Amino acid sequence: GVEGFPLVRFKTGDIARMDSSPCKCGWNTPRLGSLEGRLSQRLKYKGTTFYPETVFHALQDAMHVQHAYIEVRSAAEGSDEITVVVGSDSPTENVSQIEEKLQAHLRVKPIVVMKSSDEVYAAMNKDGGRKAKKFFDFR
Repeated sequence: GVEGFPLVRFKTGDIARMDSSPCKCGWNTPRLGSLEGRLSQRLKYKGTTFYPETVFHALQDAMHVQHAYIEVRSAAEGSDEITVVVGSDSPTENVSQIEEKLQAHLRVKPIVVMKSSDEVYAAMNKDGGRKAKKFFDFR
């Protein structure tokens, strides 16, 4: 019996899409979809523009990837150099499988570096904050 309207807060520069498909609950009006990323984190790589969250969504399908983060550096001609650091302790998971999975989702193949899960987890939590850091911007 609680009635109310949820408070939605967005930071300036958040990117979301409008979803106009009918909701499962029967709601038929347009609504905001999930947050795709931040404008300041937009990556440009080999003529393709995407957000870091797209990489993490693609890696969710990889069963043996426990942790991952992205390192971005400036490259020539206004593009970005992107390295995806993946933590996995499974001997069956290899770099080429992850590169192919990322290429299927992103239409480009970023550099993938495989490390131990503990090593990646330590790098993500190095600052001691509440949340693990998944995006390292060195531009």
